[in-house]
Amino acid sequence: MRSCPKKGNMETKDFIETLLQRNQQSVADATKGLTQQDMARRPTSDANSIGFILWHIVRAEDRNFQATLQKRPQVWETGQWAEKLGIKAGPNEFGFGYSEQQVAAFPVPDPSLLLEYAATVRKQTLEFVRSLTTQKLNERIQHPAFGEMSVGQLIGRVLGHVAEHTGQIGYLRGIIKGPNK
Repeated sequence: MRSCPKKGNMETKDFIETLLQRNQQSVADATKGLTQQDMARRPTSDANSIGFILWHIVRAEDRNFQATLQKRPQVWETGQWAEKLGIKAGPNEFGFGYSEQQVAAFPVPDPSLLLEYAATVRKQTLEFVRSLTTQKLNERIQHPAFGEMSVGQLIGRVLGHVAEHTGQIGYLRGIIKGPNK
């Protein structure tokens, strides 16, 4: 993890990077030692599994940072992750609005492969974040679901989304295995 300057002001991009790296560590801690069966377990029939939630947030990050912010193909496509993970989902599918039946039928992949996809996406995200300037953060974009907003506003949405679902992953881990000590 890159450290922030000891003196002076933290730049916004350093703050974003710190949050993303902390999230990555929280996911690693929460999924440590979990089997594919653990990752697929749903505490109730209308709940999401850890594997589904993790796939969902990584897909959302990939889609927003690659396609929306950088106008380039998603890691999902360039790395052929649908095939590697055995998930039939196109580049615009990321679990949003899935029915109870779709979630129940979701084929939770091998945890190590899912975490590899997550790390690959995060690497690309951090490369973009490290290139951010104040001017870029204030640039206006058109998001397909949210309309017009600044790059910084979209990043804020993604950070909130990731944090919310990471908390859910930690909670589900506690239900399934107890706290990770």
